[in-house]
Amino acid sequence: MGLPRDLRQDLELIETAPYEDGAPRWRLHDPVANRFFDLGWLEVEVLRELRRNRDPDLDSEGMAKIIAQRANVICNSQQIEGFIEFLEENALFWMAGERAVEKRKKLREPASKAFMLKLVQQYLFIRIPLLHPDKMLDELLPLVQWAFRPAIWWLIALNTLIALYLTSRQLDFFLNTFVSYFTPLGLIYFSGAVILAKILHEFGHALAARHFGCSVRTMGVALLMFWPILYTDTTDAWRLRSRRQRALIGFAGMAVELGLASFCLLLWNFLPDGFLRTVLFMLSTSTWIMTLAVNLNPLMRFDGYYILSDLSGVENLQERSNAMGRWKLRQWIFGYGTPAPEDGKRWLIPFSFMVWIWRLTVFFGICYLVYSYFFKALGVVLAISQVFRLIVMPVGKEIIFWWENRAN
Repeated sequence: MGLPRDLRQDLELIETAPYEDGAPRWRLHDPVANRFFDLGWLEVEVLRELRRNRDPDLDSEGMAKIIAQRANVICNSQQIEGFIEFLEENALFWMAGERAVEKRKKLREPASKAFMLKLVQQYLFIRIPLLHPDKMLDELLPLVQWAFRPAIWWLIALNTLIALYLTSRQLDFFLNTFVSYFTPLGLIYFSGAVILAKILHEFGHALAARHFGCSVRTMGVALLMFWPILYTDTTDAWRLRSRRQRALIGFAGMAVELGLASFCLLLWNFLPDGFLRTVLFMLSTSTWIMTLAVNLNPLMRFDGYYILSDLSGVENLQERSNAMGRWKLRQWIFGYGTPAPEDGKRWLIPFSFMVWIWRLTVFFGICYLVYSYFFKALGVVLAISQVFRLIVMPVGKEIIFWWENRAN
């Protein structure tokens, strides 16, 4: 039986940064699902052969021989069949007629079984897109190109030092002002400042992405355990070969907030008491606190996580650190003696432990707040779902693994 040939024409193959061992790497972009798949040289050769070879009887063995002769490497039919199966599972072939009906039948039952599990896993983070901002960003970008010059950031650093020095001369008054805003009206001011800062934060990500030639597909509101936060879809940054550029896109939102805080703090030192000074105080404090405490934290999938991933060169950081953490626990408990999933990245082990502890603390803390201050029944439901998702499921999988390897 010949191999399927009808690869979707809208797929885009992008050459990107090599793997850690220096091997060449490409990314296959599926624009419909907005997903990127990392491919090595063999997968790229298979894609090229599927497009160029017109032999209707070409099978996996024949393709393996063609690629092996052309590239002068060892290649077998199992590798070809595995990649073809991957393409089919991710709907990267056109499907029509009986083949499409048969494929849908195969997918219907697993999809229905996975629905409840997917609901439990994804209700924590629901995205509501509001804008398709590329056209607006193209109009704004020429107005803020100056912000990408290194001299500007030296200026902000100098401004920050001056602002901190002036504030230190009236530190007691500054701290007393901070405490005095723990009132209902102060919380309203604080919330307004945070909303404004976060809007500018997201536009920082979006404008940086456009500056490096990436599309920003959507901007909107996400519900993190039913708490609204703003988000910007910069998935297109995976087109970039430069990890530094991807890290800059991740840092751009925090850079905007820190720059805003710096100039607001400087102006606060010169203005008389009043509404404007109150707003500047809130912007100069809320942005520092929220940026450093939340966005820079790499233990949650916010900006700091992606920046650490790009700077360290460890893509899929969460999955790879989880694998290292599970391996270490198995060694401590059972001493299997199996090799580590990765060599030379032992820092992923303590990182995984910190992520587990932090996420348990955050999610159960949110459940407690919901239980205490909102709806007790909802707090109980959230807590039960988190116990199932964060404890029962991982521990259950480990018990199954341990039982299957009990003879070792």
